[in-house]
Parts: sequence; C-alpha cells; structure tokens
Amino acid sequence: MDFAFRGENKHKIDQKGRVSVPADFRRGIIGGDPDHQPGATHAAFTIVYGDHRLACLKCYTETAIREIDEAIGQMNLASEERRFLEFFYQTKSFKAQLDPSGRFILPKNLKDKVNIGTEVWFAGTGASFELWSVQVYHEHCQKLENQFFGKGAESFDPLQLLDAEL
Repeated sequence: MDFAFRGENKHKIDQKGRVSVPADFRRGIIGGDPDHQPGATHAAFTIVYGDHRLACLKCYTETAIREIDEAIGQMNLASEERRFLEFFYQTKSFKAQLDPSGRFILPKNLKDKVNIGTEVWFAGTGASFELWSVQVYHEHCQKLENQFFGKGAESFDPLQLLDAEL
C-alpha cells in the first residue's frame, strides 16, 4: 500500500448533500484512481454501505475496490461466501465522484442509513476511510477505548496487539 488514509476530520454537508473531502484524503483518492488523468480535476472512489450491521460508510479508492473485486472473482462461483461478498461489496456500494472543488454528493439514502445529519466525520483506516455520524463515531471511539484501555490498563501499549515485534 503506497498511501494510508490517516487522521480524522469533521466536515459540514451543504443543502445539496455536497461534502468536502479532507485535502490529504483527496490526494489518496486521486492517487488511487487508475483512470484519473493528469491535470483532471475529478477522481472516483467507492462507498460501501453494506448491510444493517455496518454503522458507517466504508470508502475505498478505485485501486483498492478493484483488488477486492478481483479477490471475490477468484472464489468458487457457487460458494455462499462469494455470494455474500458480491452482495456486500458490489451490490451494496455506490461510486462517488470528486468535483473540481474536491467535494462529492453524499446521497440521502446513504446519510439516512448511518444517521448522518448536517456533519460527517471522516476517519482514516489505512487502506480505506470511513464516514460516520458524529455522535455514532464518538460512541464507537469510546467503545474501542474502553475495550482496550478500561479496567486499569493505563500502561497498555497498543503495539502489543501486533503479532510482529516492532
């Protein structure tokens, strides 16, 4: 992976459903769109909204989603796992396009699915990024922190979770 989506940003959504993508995320989207032409002011990425269990919108560069599609394509045509992954990543997804200002339109049905109101929280997750409702994102963060830092684990080093030694 040449680029990692890192950090978190909160952005407003205008009346038309347009939202500005953070500048560093924009660079990742443009760099991850193999069809992007030098000098062009637009680039595509894919938003996976999945099923009812997904509490956020997962966003993938075109390169990353093509890798997922290729991996799915290598699976047995008749397998239940392949059918589920096709449903989750191909059926339950939406191709978004950055405009010349670095914005995209977040459709109402996707905002409604994950309870996004007039603001959206961008969260980098390495190879992808997520779009969250502000409130749900804070609850999600609190849950993760409590899971690993709760119960007197003040000296917990998150690198302990990695299998490899750093």
